[in-house]
Formats: sequence, structure tokens, C-alpha cells
Amino acid sequence: LALTSLAAAAPGSPSDCAHKVKESVAPPRGWTKTKAAPADHLIELRIGLPQPNFAVLEQHFDPFHERYGVHLSKEEVEALVAPHPESIQLVDEWLASHGIPSDALSRSPAQDWVTIRIPVSMAEEMMKTEYHVWVHDASGAALVRTTSYSLPEHLHAHVDVVQPTTSFARFRRDAAT
Repeated sequence: LALTSLAAAAPGSPSDCAHKVKESVAPPRGWTKTKAAPADHLIELRIGLPQPNFAVLEQHFDPFHERYGVHLSKEEVEALVAPHPESIQLVDEWLASHGIPSDALSRSPAQDWVTIRIPVSMAEEMMKTEYHVWVHDASGAALVRTTSYSLPEHLHAHVDVVQPTTSFARFRRDAAT
């Protein structure tokens, strides 16, 4: 609570920064927006950070490249897909500005994905969006999604994607989110 109050009081804090649309999609065919998502519905928000050295990793799979077939250890792969430390820091600061402490974050081994479990109302505030319940016309399956989300402009180069937001692809693990 103190962190939230401190962040709200700090002029120019990341939560007060100007937002810019990061992604916007047309509603997908076969899905019907039925109602606003319940504010207290919990979603597992996954934030994907850029992997600046991914092209080097791809060279190991290109039969025309000299690195083709060269074995990499798990640690070497993680180092190649790791984001810049600045990206990690800026995303952590943005989350902290919304009262989400670092110990509430779950990270992939390479730190290129950050996962948090938050209520829809907080996700809406953080990304200046509105989540809705969408129902698949053929199957009746329901998802909580949005068709557009925004991030503070200074984060655009440091965040590749945030999900679940605009993707209506259904993965078994996401069936109820």
C-alpha cells in the first residue's frame, strides 16, 4: 500500500507517463463481445521482453551459417535470449509504480518473460484498456480479452508483447482466462 501511495505521489512516475497504443486489432470473426469482464477476475498477465540477440541463436539453425549445428548449453541459450538489463529495470519500475513488488513477479529462466497474477481492473488501469468477455460462436468457449492496449511510450521499445490481451488463440492452459 505504501508503495502504491508513493508511486501515485511521485510526479512523472511511470504510472503517470503518457500512454501510446501498443497493439490494436479488429474483433476476430467468430467471436462475440458479450459483457465487460468482472473487475475482480484474475488474469495471468505475461509480459514478453525483446530478445536482442535472438538472430545469433537462429544462426545455429541455419544450414548455410557457420554456426549451424554448434551445440549450445542451456545457459548459453538463455544468455542469447535474455533482454537488455535496461528493459528488465524499466518494466520492473513500471510494475512497481502500480504497486506490484518484485517478489510478486515470476520470470522465465532467461528473464525474457515476466508473469504476474492481477485483477482485470488493475490490468485495465496499467494498460489503459477495457477487457470484455468474448464468446466463440461455434464452441461457446469464453475468453477475457481486449482488442487494444496501451503502454507508457517509453516502454514500447522494451516490451514486445503483453498477453492475454489481443490474441484470441486458445491454448489449453488459457481456456478460462
